[in-house]
Amino acid sequence: MFALWQPRLGFALLLLLLLLAIGCVYEWAGERRDARLHPAPGRLISVGGHRLHLLCKGSTAPAVVIEQGAGELSKFWWPVQDEIAKFAQVCTYDRAGYGWSEQGRSGATIEDRTRELHTLLSKAGVQGPFIFVAHSYGGLIVRNYVREYPGQVAALVLVDTPSESSIFQSEVISFYAKVRVMNRVVGLVSRIGVLRLLSHWLPLDRFGIWLTKPAEYSALCDDLASLERVPASMRASTSAGSLGSLPVIIITHGQPF
Repeated sequence: MFALWQPRLGFALLLLLLLLAIGCVYEWAGERRDARLHPAPGRLISVGGHRLHLLCKGSTAPAVVIEQGAGELSKFWWPVQDEIAKFAQVCTYDRAGYGWSEQGRSGATIEDRTRELHTLLSKAGVQGPFIFVAHSYGGLIVRNYVREYPGQVAALVLVDTPSESSIFQSEVISFYAKVRVMNRVVGLVSRIGVLRLLSHWLPLDRFGIWLTKPAEYSALCDDLASLERVPASMRASTSAGSLGSLPVIIITHGQPF
């Protein structure tokens, strides 16, 4: 009986491998087509080993720099950027792996992301001190920027940004670890073009799926994994320390997370 099933199993396996290969080629061709039809609107600037996409508008100082949350693209902030550009210089950028930015090395820490942002702004010639607008996970990056480059920050606007005392609780870290596993699975699906194919018929953003490229899911997972790379001393702390006389505005949502 088993001998009768062997040819069928072999055919099924061959068919599966063929479909996976077709899916990978479909995704590869789709990404090349996207790059051709939708070139980067800003500049690609090397930050050491890879390039990040930076888009600046307006000219009046001080410069406003927007730092998005985990799994977010800079284009989400473009409507806000256009309004700010009416009275100030304002820059959005994509962290490594997102949007038009190239993939960076895996295992980057929040400190690594901070230094990449500093290098990006310096090489682009964007003059500080900066007003940072940071959403969610991005707030951890800009608060670390204040600690590492205090003289280059004029003010902070924190949009739904968690405090260190809340996000590093064991149950929160455990939750994001599960989210990371789920997104790794979705990332694998995206590698064979499934999300790209579904996007032709379904409004995936309504289901909370706005990333389509495998590199973006890798970047999202690395963002979440960076929370576990924060030193234990900071995670155990109930306070992130004083920001001194730095002007800070906090905007929060009215509904529970």
